[in-house]
Amino acid sequence: MLPDNVPQGNVPSMLDQRYLCSLLLCVILACLGSPARADLVVFSNEQEMNGPDVIVEDLQGDTIILLLHGAKLERHMSVIQSFKIDVEPRIKKATNSKDLLKLARVCKAANQPKAVAKAYKAALDTPPPIEDEELLSIAKFLEKQEALRAAANAYRQFVARHPDRKDIEEHANKLYEQAPPEMPTTSVPKPTTVAIAKRTPIVPIKRAEGLEAKGPWVIEQWGNAGSTRIVASKTEEDENKVLEISFTGTDKHKTAARRKEHHDLSRKVEMTFRAALDLDIGRPRIIKIALAFYTLPGSVFYESKQFSLKPNGEWVPISVDLSASDFKSEASNWQHTSPLENRDKVEKILILVYNYNKAPGVVYVDDLYFKSTDEVTDQGQ
Repeated sequence: MLPDNVPQGNVPSMLDQRYLCSLLLCVILACLGSPARADLVVFSNEQEMNGPDVIVEDLQGDTIILLLHGAKLERHMSVIQSFKIDVEPRIKKATNSKDLLKLARVCKAANQPKAVAKAYKAALDTPPPIEDEELLSIAKFLEKQEALRAAANAYRQFVARHPDRKDIEEHANKLYEQAPPEMPTTSVPKPTTVAIAKRTPIVPIKRAEGLEAKGPWVIEQWGNAGSTRIVASKTEEDENKVLEISFTGTDKHKTAARRKEHHDLSRKVEMTFRAALDLDIGRPRIIKIALAFYTLPGSVFYESKQFSLKPNGEWVPISVDLSASDFKSEASNWQHTSPLENRDKVEKILILVYNYNKAPGVVYVDDLYFKSTDEVTDQGQ
């Protein structure tokens, strides 16, 4: 516990300075040999306080609230020259949107707009939901910082509660279209990289584009509202196109992107692709993906097993065995025990994205191919 007689006035007294010096000494000793980053506080007497157990907790009027080794210390802003927030570990430790909004407020006071944007992005993706007025304020701030994708997500969260606001929905869609594609990282060794936005981009595959790039892919109305677009990324040697599927943070956890085209898959035994999360979502989450088919006659629906995506944005290679009896359909009572019947008469292909976090996000799909027995055998040799 801190002693009750620590001065709280506008000007640091001699006792106050001695007390601060003793705290600083404790923090310095605790941090010796530790490379950990932390918040930094510089006092008006040029003394600095920095270490893994130094946290600028909050600002209330003219008072700054610090946590030193878990103990609370309040000081008038007149004794503070400056402070800087180490935002990344604070975001990782936050468990709710209220803490993240408080973190954004502190970063704003520290004149760290990029840190504010990071905290806002994380808050948009963390429960509980943000109030409408603050949600619009966040969207405007992110738009001003040119974080267009995140701003669009904030506006879309507002529209999800107010579907009559077509003006805001239209504005969000325009921002999303203007936003540069931000590709996830890849685990392919020694890749030829693609210079897109600020991400480590994907590796183009030097062969004909898969179905992901041929479109059109349309979002089914019975699922989660979302959108699709095909984004192109160029290198010095090649151009690779990727299907981008966005989804909103509503109670409907399934987003379905549909491509209508007749296929005879009787000679195909496997459908392969790779998928990845957009890292701009900022928070770890549970996202799964599956394929589905409508076959004739009768537009019978068959769905494959689900595959989990990695929260760190790495590509996940996925293979669906078209000859297996692990699809689900109405005839199998929605158990994964059915073969893909009439696969010589496929009329629609769907990519299903399962979002179990009720938060908006983006998934990329690439290299979507059908493979025959010979192609699968050749690759296995």
